[in-house]
Amino acid sequence: MSDASVLILSAVTTYGLPVACVVLFLGALGLPLPCTVIVIMLGAFVRGDVFNVYIASLLALFSSVSGDVIIFGIGRSGRSWIPRRIQHSAQWVNMENAFYRHAGIAVFITRWFITPLAFPTSLIAGKSKYSFSKFLLIDTLGEVTWIAIFGGLGYTFSGQSDLISEIFSAMTGLMLGLLIILLGAYVTFRFSKSSPRGMHHD
Repeated sequence: MSDASVLILSAVTTYGLPVACVVLFLGALGLPLPCTVIVIMLGAFVRGDVFNVYIASLLALFSSVSGDVIIFGIGRSGRSWIPRRIQHSAQWVNMENAFYRHAGIAVFITRWFITPLAFPTSLIAGKSKYSFSKFLLIDTLGEVTWIAIFGGLGYTFSGQSDLISEIFSAMTGLMLGLLIILLGAYVTFRFSKSSPRGMHHD
C-alpha cells in the first residue's frame, strides 16, 4: 500500500466517516484515490464496531453516487464545448451509438469492477444524451454492488484487508488491459472495413 493510501486510511481512522465520504466523493470525480481500499477498510471498521453498518453504507453510497452524477452533468453540459465538426464526425457518432447500445452494462460494470473506467464512462454517458434516470438507477445499483462486495470482504476478512486490496488491484489491471486490447482490435477492424478498397496507386 502506498504512503498516500496509508495517510488517507490514518485520517479515516482518526476523523471518521466524514473523511471517508470526502475521499469517495473526490474519487468519483476522477481523482486517483484508493476508494476501493476505503470501502474494504470501512467493512473492517464496522466489524470492529468503529462505525455503524447502516450509516457507513448509506454515506458511502451517497458520496459515490453524488460524484458520479456531477461527472454525468459535466458531460451533459460539456457537449456544447466540443467542436461541431467533431460531434458530427462518423467516428464520434459511431462511438456514441456503440456506447448507447451497451450503456447499461458499461455503467454497471465500471462502478464495481473495472473502476478506473468509471469516470470516463460517466462523462460519455452525459455526452451521449443517455437517460439520466437510467444512469442514476444503474449507477446506484453498481455502487451498492461495489460497497456490498468489498465492504463485505473487509468485514469478513478484517485482518487481511491489504491482501484483498492487492488482489483486486491485480484483477482490475488485468481486466483493464484485456479491455484495451479488445477495443483496439475492434477499432482496427471497423477502420479496415470502412477504408476504401480497390484503390490503385500510381
